[in-house]
Formats: sequence, C-alpha cells, structure tokens
Amino acid sequence: NPYFSLEVLRHMAHDLKEADDVIVNMSQKTVKQRLAEALLYLKKNYGEDDNGFLQLSLSRDDYANIVGAATESLIRMISDFKKKGLLKTEGKKIGIVNECALKELVDGF
Repeated sequence: NPYFSLEVLRHMAHDLKEADDVIVNMSQKTVKQRLAEALLYLKKNYGEDDNGFLQLSLSRDDYANIVGAATESLIRMISDFKKKGLLKTEGKKIGIVNECALKELVDGF
C-alpha cells in the first residue's frame, strides 16, 4: 500500500528530525539555553498548576540530567534565573515568570 508506506516514511523522517534537534541542542547550545528550553518544553507539554508552577515536578538532579549538567551547576543557574526574574521556586516546584525572556535566551538573544 503506497499510502501506508508514505505515512511510515513521514513518521520516520519526523523522528529523525527530532533526534537531530536533540543532538544539535546538546552540542551547540549553552547549558543555560538548554535549561531554558527544557523548562519551556515542560510547560508546553505538561502545563502549569493553579499557582503558576510546572505541573510536572522533577528533582534538581532530574533537571541536571535532562540538560547535561552537574546538579550543582544547575542549582546555581536556577538561582541566577530567579534573581533575573525569569523563574520562581517553592521547594521542588519551579514556575516560569517571564516566558518571553526564556524564549529569547533559547534563541541566543
């Protein structure tokens, strides 16, 4: 069936594009850019609770593994983002305060 084959190829191409994007992000973006992108991704895909915190609650170690950084470095970056008014935290919870600034950081501006 040619239609089925075409759809399978489209899905494979899409998955390959996503894998390529991950490799580019890991090799060419800074850790701050990767953290900002990960937080935006989590907000987009999992949403926020009523208090403006990310619905998905992860440990600092989990975030560090996602962005490929040491846990200590990640904690300092989160603290830096809080000082700049980009994030808010409450225990393990992280909330995005300034989404536009995070997007600019991801884009390198």
